[in-house]
Amino acid sequence: MRFDQTSQLYSMAVHQSSRTTPLCRFTAAYITCRSPPNSHTLTPLAVSVLVVAGVSCPVVSNTVLVTPPGPMSSEFTVCVTPLNFRYSRAYELVEWIELSRLLGADKFVFYNHSTGPNVDKVLQMYRSHGIVDIQPWDLPVQTDTWPPTKRPEIHYFAQIASLNDCLHRYQNRSRYLVYQDLDEYIIPKSVDTWAELIQDREKISGDISAFLFRCIFFRKEWPSPAKNFHKLAKIFNSVVLTYTRRESKWQLPGVRSKFIVNPRKTTSIGVHQVWEASSRVDYVPEEVARLHHYRNWDNPADTQPQVEDLLVAEKYGARLVERLQKAWSDLEGVPMDVNITIYGDFA
Repeated sequence: MRFDQTSQLYSMAVHQSSRTTPLCRFTAAYITCRSPPNSHTLTPLAVSVLVVAGVSCPVVSNTVLVTPPGPMSSEFTVCVTPLNFRYSRAYELVEWIELSRLLGADKFVFYNHSTGPNVDKVLQMYRSHGIVDIQPWDLPVQTDTWPPTKRPEIHYFAQIASLNDCLHRYQNRSRYLVYQDLDEYIIPKSVDTWAELIQDREKISGDISAFLFRCIFFRKEWPSPAKNFHKLAKIFNSVVLTYTRRESKWQLPGVRSKFIVNPRKTTSIGVHQVWEASSRVDYVPEEVARLHHYRNWDNPADTQPQVEDLLVAEKYGARLVERLQKAWSDLEGVPMDVNITIYGDFA
């Protein structure tokens, strides 16, 4: 096995991770290998990582199956940070999938470290419809727990590794990859869908590897259900129809940002930035599209200015409710949420 650029990419991963988080014992890295000479007629089956110093024929102790490229089958595939802490907010997951589908998503990839039984049923339903892929994400190292116990050996369930795995696993299967978490949505302002948005941006900006969106926080301390959706927002525990007040301050590009990438022009990514690409990154202005991030800062007394923002409710509210009604009728009897304390002392 021949290694190319390994130390360079490994150093980059360590450097980028340490800028925002304490350095852990392990980090994500690329290991690349060349195909043997004159192997263009052969199809690789698996690769192994071996220590070969002083050993003429080392014993293979690990194998990673090579996934064939496969046909281009999706327009927008959404890659998600590993599900963790026995994730059980089924109401959030269903709404996130259905609103993302309205925006243009036709495939979702979940890296499953741990989930609750209600979320398992949601994932299996969507998997049976052919729009969800589930990648088991069992890590052989100490990870975060809730409540916190030992210091984790890798940052946030090997998040960087999963995001980059999705990049290369679906590189030739999806025209674009969308990176947003379960409490985030990339929302176009002047058009309805991601496809229309990207088409417009490419006309203006030409050859683009990735589209990066500025973040704005919708605060869960500021509930204000959208007009005409009070009852339905409560029935479905809708986040986007309940929390319509946001901060006035936009985050800087690259700070809490998320992005849509052309995976054939993108080599490596971080959580909030594109690290390496073959052409330019388009920093999309907030008046064109934005990243809505719904979260609780646990600071209800905050006196900073609040801005009412009904963009999601007005553009997608009615269609979203129809989708939620259909989804939950198919999920009859599945709890919308499970209290994490039922799982014992630690999740």
